[in-house]
Amino acid sequence: MRAGFGCGTRAVSRPGRFDAVIFDCDGVLVDSEGISEDLLAEMTAELAGAGSVDRGVLRRLRGERFMKGVRRLEEALGRPLPPGFEDDFRSRSRRRFQLELKPIPGVVEVLHELRIPFCVASNGPRDKIELTLGITGLLPRFDGRIFSAYELDVWKPDPRFYVEVARELGLAADRCVVVEDSAPGVRAALGAGMTVFAFAGGDDSPPALPAGAHLFREMGALPDLLAAAPPPPGT
Repeated sequence: MRAGFGCGTRAVSRPGRFDAVIFDCDGVLVDSEGISEDLLAEMTAELAGAGSVDRGVLRRLRGERFMKGVRRLEEALGRPLPPGFEDDFRSRSRRRFQLELKPIPGVVEVLHELRIPFCVASNGPRDKIELTLGITGLLPRFDGRIFSAYELDVWKPDPRFYVEVARELGLAADRCVVVEDSAPGVRAALGAGMTVFAFAGGDDSPPALPAGAHLFREMGALPDLLAAAPPPPGT
């Protein structure tokens, strides 16, 4: 296991249950999904001769690799996005995050309570993960425990993403709990053989998620949900 793979102050699982909690970042630790969707809506509306992409399409981009999302946007617009679209989006989102980004309600308290070691694993680039965690004050909690698909060279929904994270942690996949909010993330974690808690937040119409994940809506409930979760097979 990596040095510094730490925990909080209160036990939330019985001995022998799980060895780690793996958090997704956007929409699970930081409340960034709505900000990103608003910005994408603005940017597509700014394109000459193009209207804004339907919000339903934007919501379905959650958790996907950015370049796959670009292809979906181009299909929705019926035209290629201009060169530099990703760089422009990254730059503008950084400015927007600095002004608007906050942690998911309740997550600070949850991280303080957890005694199961935890980390973050995201499809985003490391600099974005560190930026958003830094803005929200969460970065010190994840020092040395950040996993980016750009460094692992595999992206959700490929189950190899979470298999590789578990390998880096020195843990068996079925000893890990994953907290996700998107269909690609849930699919990847389930495919890796992990227990999955799907966070819907205050979303009245959460995206359709693969069967097998445990849906919950209040982040503050996570410690008790972990304590009540059935043990992994073979324990």
